[in-house]
Amino acid sequence: MQQGSRVLVVDDEIQICRFVEAVLSARVAKFRCATRVRDALQILKSESFDVLLTDLHLHGSNGLDLIQSSLRIQPDLAAIVITGFEPLDILEGVLMTVRQLELGRWEVENQYPRVVKREGNLTAQDLVNKVFEIGDRKWRGVGSIPKSGYKLRYEFRDHDAERIFEVEGIDTREPDICISGLVLRGVKKPHDCPAFGKQCTPERPLGATMVSAEGACAAYYAYGRHLQESPQRSADGAPLKVDEPSVAK
Repeated sequence: MQQGSRVLVVDDEIQICRFVEAVLSARVAKFRCATRVRDALQILKSESFDVLLTDLHLHGSNGLDLIQSSLRIQPDLAAIVITGFEPLDILEGVLMTVRQLELGRWEVENQYPRVVKREGNLTAQDLVNKVFEIGDRKWRGVGSIPKSGYKLRYEFRDHDAERIFEVEGIDTREPDICISGLVLRGVKKPHDCPAFGKQCTPERPLGATMVSAEGACAAYYAYGRHLQESPQRSADGAPLKVDEPSVAK
């Protein structure tokens, strides 16, 4: 990438955008980031760029479609797709899933046996078990779950941030308006939250389920489920049953 280039990065995880910006900030003359395809295309219509960096997997679209649309707006744009999967791996994964559906099966299959083994990475497991041991951990929106995570072994206590900075008693809490804990437990849907799509968006997330691109709130936001009309409710708040119209045969 040439010094002084104008760069647009498109990735549905804002953390990735910020990382790329930190890496390129000293080399580029202009840096913009978009977490949605429609936002990226809108930026391209109003601003000029030399390079487009995009993830292959984007909410509701993909990097290849974005590149085609972008080149229609700015034909001289140099486009680069960043991804971690081979196309044949993705296709075979889809094929394996369809076969299970057609055969009425539901089981775990490994599409990546050339790298991922049934027993896992034994060398990595040995290293993890040497440094860590199983212990109680606190989870955002859920609370403490016994024996649900790892903690440093006693012999590595001099490197234990929890002990050094005395943060064991600190609880991570979302703002009072956020219900991500209830969403995580399946008690509420993202659109039940009063902050959803307003104070809380992927660009300015309030809770864990909006921070990650794979979170329930982020998925609902990306695919427009928050735009669906709420079901009609009775006086006591229960959803009203709407009879489907009959079709004459």
